[in-house]
Amino acid sequence: MNEVGQALAQANIWLAIPLLGLYGLFFWMKAIRWRMLLSPIRPMTTKNVFPAIMIGTMSNNILPIHMGELVRMYCLAQQYSLKKTSVLATLVLERIFDFLSVVLLLNLAFWIGVNRPTNLDKVGYAVGAISIAMLMLTLLFVYKTKNFVNLVHKTTAFLPDGPRSWLLKQIKAGAEGLNSLKRTDLLPGVVITSVAQWVFIAMSQYLALLAVGIRVPYTACFVILAFTVIGLALPAAPGFFGTVEYCFVLALAPYGVSASQAFPAAIFYHFLNYVSATLVGLYFARRVGYSLSRIRTVADSVTEKTAIKPAFENRVRSEPGNQGLARQDSETRGT
Repeated sequence: MNEVGQALAQANIWLAIPLLGLYGLFFWMKAIRWRMLLSPIRPMTTKNVFPAIMIGTMSNNILPIHMGELVRMYCLAQQYSLKKTSVLATLVLERIFDFLSVVLLLNLAFWIGVNRPTNLDKVGYAVGAISIAMLMLTLLFVYKTKNFVNLVHKTTAFLPDGPRSWLLKQIKAGAEGLNSLKRTDLLPGVVITSVAQWVFIAMSQYLALLAVGIRVPYTACFVILAFTVIGLALPAAPGFFGTVEYCFVLALAPYGVSASQAFPAAIFYHFLNYVSATLVGLYFARRVGYSLSRIRTVADSVTEKTAIKPAFENRVRSEPGNQGLARQDSETRGT
């Protein structure tokens, strides 16, 4: 820990300025892309969607398991009277383009990079295969929705009727949110903004390395990017503390960077991102009238409404012999 503290104490703090600038560009590109993905549902401006993105990011920093994404969906749908399932579908589409963009950048870095650790090739291939499979399923969903629904219907026969019906209903309702894939005029912009936003993040991560004196090939920032994107897609603690730092350590290990060297870079990067995104998110939350308590209530409410659990519980209570559960639950709620 002494080495970590010493590295942070000697960090080039002036690099925080361009790092934060790149982070801001990342969110602006994200807002432009979301506006394009939402256009088949309702034409909007980038300024319309930007506050919801920042409120969602701030919520991810204080709430567990990516609940900020649900808060973002709810904020925009509530403010502009949009169907929540359609908005949620655009968030799914965002994730697919995110993974494809990161895989593209990772492979470009491998092709043009020098002194590339060969043991990273398998990581690129595995992530690429997963992303291609996700894209194929999405295209099947958008262009062959009925066939996709039939496929899900057959492969979910093991589920109880309640959760199964709920899942199929959500899939059908979410198809509208994926209609942007059918718009050939939108695809180039979506692809360009998807790649651009992750280039900005990779550049900001490289600045964090330079700030604490780490010198590695510039292509290493795309390896860090791939590790962090995959790591942040998994369930994590609020703010992703520990996850970001661990991803930095894993990504830099093949370049001969020790954990005691990588950790300060991760802290420098993560601290600036966390504080700036949280403060901006709180600002926009206050502007639209969302307090922290209301954000937590919204997250709990949306999670309850979008979960399969309620459908399963309703089915169980309706079965013969289980009516007592329904009465007991009703009495409990009444107390």
